[in-house]
Amino acid sequence: MDTDVPKVWLTREQVAQRLQIPVKTVAEWGRAGYGPPYALIGRHCRYPLDRLIDWEQALLNHQSQAVATEPGPYLRIAETTVTTNDD
Repeated sequence: MDTDVPKVWLTREQVAQRLQIPVKTVAEWGRAGYGPPYALIGRHCRYPLDRLIDWEQALLNHQSQAVATEPGPYLRIAETTVTTNDD
């Protein structure tokens, strides 16, 4: 038996409640490739709790190391380019 199989699965509504965001936002993330990992079980979208917690932690770690260009639970990183004029 595979011990890596998550034991707790959350619905999209439960994820939205946990993150305190609209359900529509979680759904849009899935379509856009953002947000926590999920699986389709039949036609039902389910989020393994252990992977959701890992995603939350990675997001928090990433935010502490980068500057967000816009607010929100997902992160877009502002890249800074330094140029020099060595004429």
